[in-house]
Amino acid sequence: MELRKKKKTKVYNTANGVAVRFYDTEIFNYNLDKPTITLRTDGYFTVTTKRRINQAFQELNLPFTLWQKDYDWFVGKTGTDLIWEFEGNELNIPA
Repeated sequence: MELRKKKKTKVYNTANGVAVRFYDTEIFNYNLDKPTITLRTDGYFTVTTKRRINQAFQELNLPFTLWQKDYDWFVGKTGTDLIWEFEGNELNIPA
């Protein structure tokens, strides 16, 4: 993954999938067993956090996009009307 080359970013395999850590926060966890995707911010709703999550979606060929509107964060599934909104610092979506 090209994401592995990004500053302060670590991509690693988990027991049931793959995860991305940015600084001290696991911002992305793709659980292949369930299958679900867990996104976390730990309160850091930054442009770079959003960029790293979108890079993970892209590099894992997952049909999702994260965007911001009026300070709120949303995830949408490409080609559908499905949209999830962050409520707090964590969001779980079906993969």
